[in-house]
Amino acid sequence: MGSNNLNNVAMDLEQPLKRIRAQIKFGRTEGVSEKLSALLEHFRGSSHEAVILEVYALGYLPDVKGFAEAVPLLERLLSLEIPDNVRANALGFMSLCMKRLSVVPSEADLNNPNLTHFMETLRSGNIFDFDANPNSLHRYPITRDLELAKRLAWNQSIESPFKSWNGLRSKASAQRNRYCSENLISTARFGKIITSEITDICQNRLAGEIMHFFDDIYGDLSEIAEGKAVGFETDLHKQMWEVYKRKAFPCGWMDNYPDEQLCVFIPYRH
Repeated sequence: MGSNNLNNVAMDLEQPLKRIRAQIKFGRTEGVSEKLSALLEHFRGSSHEAVILEVYALGYLPDVKGFAEAVPLLERLLSLEIPDNVRANALGFMSLCMKRLSVVPSEADLNNPNLTHFMETLRSGNIFDFDANPNSLHRYPITRDLELAKRLAWNQSIESPFKSWNGLRSKASAQRNRYCSENLISTARFGKIITSEITDICQNRLAGEIMHFFDDIYGDLSEIAEGKAVGFETDLHKQMWEVYKRKAFPCGWMDNYPDEQLCVFIPYRH
């Protein structure tokens, strides 16, 4: 393969890996496993396989406690020529995986009443109207400006008095993940069953301006649902769900959480 072709392959890989790393960094891991599996299949046996394995086995799976999934990936990674520091990290995580796999975790309860009620609410579709009565949200700062809502939701270096919304949501996800790890609760079935259904519901229900926030909404709802499934709901996720139930989109945070206020977007009806 010529040097130009090699450069093109590297460029083709660089952007998807950059996006995946950003998802992992901010705890928005829905679909990451599928994306990395597809990349791995495409680049298997190439000089790029190791970097994909590194992101998958050492970047993503430790965060989601994917110990069983990690073992064959780590074995493959260790069979390749990799830097000493990557090899050391791989060996360390392999050791942890083997220890954790000797203890059988319990599965998240997908039939518990809180999760069942939550899913019934989503299936009814009413919350996806996003036509909240502002009076029902009087204690929150409300915007109807789409561009401002985007900035509040996505700008990682947003100026005071606002805070990074992705950063706060990532912390909430990390709290729940830590609870699952400490209590040996597996969410593997949750991801395959509940997250998949939430994605389908969002695809069928979201329309108009709110579609700009599709990834945020299905990600938020999946995170909230997972907390209900494992019996650990963070304060932030509870507040977000209250806003969603009132048919509005939680899009940011003003001042220092948890002392100040959730910001809310209500799109105009056209």
